[in-house]
Amino acid sequence: MKYLFVLLFVTLQACNSVPGQRHESIPPVKHEDVIVFGDSICADLNVLPFMVFPAWPTILDELSTVNVESYCIPGVQLSEYKFQAKFLKAGTAYKYAVINLGINDIIKGKGLDATIELYQYALDYIGSQGIEPVCFVYNNYRIEILALSVAITELCTERDLLLIHSAPETFDGVHLTSTAQYDTAVDAWRILFPRKY
Repeated sequence: MKYLFVLLFVTLQACNSVPGQRHESIPPVKHEDVIVFGDSICADLNVLPFMVFPAWPTILDELSTVNVESYCIPGVQLSEYKFQAKFLKAGTAYKYAVINLGINDIIKGKGLDATIELYQYALDYIGSQGIEPVCFVYNNYRIEILALSVAITELCTERDLLLIHSAPETFDGVHLTSTAQYDTAVDAWRILFPRKY
């Protein structure tokens, strides 16, 4: 009889629990957050009174259900970017890290091979932090930027990494228009989270 009561108690406990449900005392851990390392292409534009609009990481954060942390510094080059300092500040609880860098190195005269070498270092460093690097490709027809985009595409395809492509519309030959920022965010959402898109 005692055995029967124990069996009944265990059965009732099993019926009250829902498979896959977390206890409220254990907060869910986010594993899909995104961090973006970049330059002015991914920085919110705040040039009053005419050019005020969000960049693609901010739009992606609003569109999706994940947290998107943006460390985009206008004018910064790959050679100047302090990935270690940014990771110390942000932590490493991210699934993806997007590298939206390289264009300023090219525009300011750094050679393509030297820029791609720095890009490879960035990919390796991010990977060493247990985060999946994602490549950002500039859809721009200026010859030097096009060469950078081709080299990034080849490198990242070789490594089987995800690629986000910017929309082509710019207001000054380099920086994305408001519509292009939105379209780029939609492409990023589709690439990074196809099941949620």
